Formats: sequence, structure tokens, C-alpha cells
Amino acid sequence: MAGAGYKTWTRERLSISDLQGYLQDQVVLHYPSSAARDTALPSSLRFVGMRVLILDTLTEQVWTGGGWVRVAGRRTVGRTAIGSGVSTDASGIVIQPHGLGAVPSSISITTGPQGSDLLNRIGVVKLLNYDSANLVVLFVRTDTSAVIGSSVIGYEWSAEL
Repeated sequence: MAGAGYKTWTRERLSISDLQGYLQDQVVLHYPSSAARDTALPSSLRFVGMRVLILDTLTEQVWTGGGWVRVAGRRTVGRTAIGSGVSTDASGIVIQPHGLGAVPSSISITTGPQGSDLLNRIGVVKLLNYDSANLVVLFVRTDTSAVIGSSVIGYEWSAEL
């Protein structure tokens, strides 16, 4: 349903026509995941231009009438906590899905506090490769320049279109 445009709200009472004509178009709905969005918002309730925010990826999407499309210029962020089961392979590499569905134009990766003194010496994070689905990241120790292989790690990342 197309709305009536934008309205600045004061202390007046919200009428049914204002709810349908203004308020619904001025709200961005929040869902914990894309699956939760699809369950809570069947296609019969969607309208072209409707916006949602997906919290697990911090991405804003808009309904085009044929599908959900990420709003351009948005970024997705992630935090992998130490002890969460993510670890480097023997070569010190982690493959991190970013969820953008397109090749990012900018990427940032930083390490956070680690669970051991050895891992606290991660100072070099090298982005080896990236594509429309994943970031390939190498973690290197600052004291020896050796890769941190087969280790559980914590890090933060962001990718932007």
C-alpha cells in the first residue's frame, strides 16, 4: 500500500487513516534474521519500498516487489568472540562469510583481546582475498612474524558496498 508521504508528529491522536497512510511508511521494521523476517512478514503484507533492518548482519533491505535488496552503501559488521569455536587453519587463515551478496568496496578487520598471551601478540591481519561471499584473512604474530595456525581467535570485521 502506498503511503500519503511524510508527516511530522506532534501530540495529536493517531487515527487509523494516519496509521495506514503515514506511520507505516515512516517505520523501519527490525528482525533478528532474514528467516525471522520472512516468517513474520509474508509476501501478502509487503509493499514496494518497505524497509527492514536485519539485526544479525546489521543490513538494511528494501522490498522491490520481487525480492529483498540490500540498500546500497550499507555495511555489514561482525564480531567473533574468543571461544566461539572459530579458529585459524594450520596456515593461519580464516574464511569469514560477509553476507553482502556482492564484492565489498571496503573492508576492515581488527583483532580484539584474546584468550592467551600468545594470541594477544596478533598484530598483523592480512586480507588475502575476498569475493561476493567471503573474506579470506591471515593472522600473524607480531613477535615472530609467524602465522597463528590452528588457534581459536577473536576478531571484528566490517565490509561495505
